[in-house]
Amino acid sequence: MALEIHTRNEAGTVRLALAGELDTTTAPELDAAVDAAVTADTRNLVMDLSQLEFVSSAGLRVFAKAQKTMRVQEGRSFFVHPTDQVRRVFEFVQAVKLSDVFENEADLDSHLVTIQSPPGS
Repeated sequence: MALEIHTRNEAGTVRLALAGELDTTTAPELDAAVDAAVTADTRNLVMDLSQLEFVSSAGLRVFAKAQKTMRVQEGRSFFVHPTDQVRRVFEFVQAVKLSDVFENEADLDSHLVTIQSPPGS
């Protein structure tokens, strides 16, 4: 099955919605999409996994590379709406910090507000 990638840029945040299967064949597509979408001005990378049916080790490597890219430029990467299958892979392999995985966009937005609020506010 193919991988569909929908990209949306908004004020320092890149959102990638993934649908289909992320495997050896499709991982280079996601890698290229991340490279094309993330700029020096990108502070947050959000990957919506609600339609991702399968992820292989090749896909996990792309996720890890994207996280490293964001760390290097002092940004953050997040994953929202993981399917049960993808969540199980994340938990088993521990390739993604579970603190960067959110059930929905509202939880992520709440987290972003918290980490961006000045101390003591």
